[in-house]
Amino acid sequence: MKTVKTVDKNSKEYVFMHDIVCANHPEFRNYPDRQAWALNSPDSFNIPRLVEESLAVVGPYEFVDAAGYDFSDKSDSKTTTVRFSPSQKSAGHIEITNIETKIGDLRITAFNSRMNRVDFFWLPRHNVKQLKVPSSGKKAAFKEVIRFNYSIKKDNYGKFEKYRLGSFKELALAA
Repeated sequence: MKTVKTVDKNSKEYVFMHDIVCANHPEFRNYPDRQAWALNSPDSFNIPRLVEESLAVVGPYEFVDAAGYDFSDKSDSKTTTVRFSPSQKSAGHIEITNIETKIGDLRITAFNSRMNRVDFFWLPRHNVKQLKVPSSGKKAAFKEVIRFNYSIKKDNYGKFEKYRLGSFKELALAA
């Protein structure tokens, strides 16, 4: 007996696969059959890795996946999600984790479920150093994070709005 799988077109995996990977990654971009397969089971893929590879295709650097950075220009890719709490109906927050070892700029792709889109941020290395804070919790010793908020009413990321870019291509080409 076959089970019918329903694809959630509002899921982080689907939106990343549709908007970024299928549009930019050479293994998907020109292959409609692969795109259909990927969009039918986006949760079967390593989306952060495919985003990294897509950035390297569009940007002027190579994907190297080294300690402390993902690309030959020493920048790093981070995928994240805007988290919304039931008690905070007008605001969300982002926490970018595991940045204590990062040595360069951060290329951030953030899934915003309320807007059903991916937002893009480029943080230069000197800003990363200024913005990171110690992580909280007992298991978080020596871990660092970057936190920022999102206003639904204003469609704005507050002090991080200045790092927001308009497209994946802008993110890939930022330097």
